[in-house]
Amino acid sequence: MPQDQPPPADANEALADMLEQCERFEGDLAPLLAHPRRPPSRRVLLTLALCDVAVEFWVAQRLLIRAGMHTVALALVRLHFEATVRSIWLLHGASDEWLDRFAAPMAPGQLAEPVLGPNVDAMLQTLAKTAPPFLAQTLGAFKAATWQPMNSYVHGGIRPVVQSLAGCTPQQLVGVLQNANGMALMTANLLVVALQDPALAGRIGPIQQAHQACLPPMQPPRT
Repeated sequence: MPQDQPPPADANEALADMLEQCERFEGDLAPLLAHPRRPPSRRVLLTLALCDVAVEFWVAQRLLIRAGMHTVALALVRLHFEATVRSIWLLHGASDEWLDRFAAPMAPGQLAEPVLGPNVDAMLQTLAKTAPPFLAQTLGAFKAATWQPMNSYVHGGIRPVVQSLAGCTPQQLVGVLQNANGMALMTANLLVVALQDPALAGRIGPIQQAHQACLPPMQPPRT
């Protein structure tokens, strides 16, 4: 059901402009994300695989918003956030024992996870001790501000129902895109750190500088 009052034209223009900026941002990140990979360890291999999962959620949100499927796009926010946190935790916080259990072969027909990971709060607490400080701070602030809305979309709460009745404002969608881009930048930086490839040195900073308008206010990464 459409909103009683349509959003102002300048708000729609701002969303359209943000979508275009997001596509340019993705275009600049794409060569880095597709850089040849020679993972130096199993930990890095698993980290990179989860980075790819996070990237899929990031791209999907923009495509869904452009297609007008806003409820689904917002439901992906939590999946994107958790994939980003877990990829960072895999590199900086997971124990070797946990990795052994996580990577163990699954029996044919097995449905249960070989090992469940810690919850988001536990991962953030570990990252506060083991990862660069800005990562846990930034991710913790995002969780504090958005966790309840994210839960509502994932678990069929009132927010998606209200959105289906009243619609989603362009300003809300702009914020979703900016936050998704911030997590994508973290993912790209994690890839650079994990691969330890000198050819990637200095690549993140110029991209971050060139696309500040479509990113949330944030400090490093500038690798």
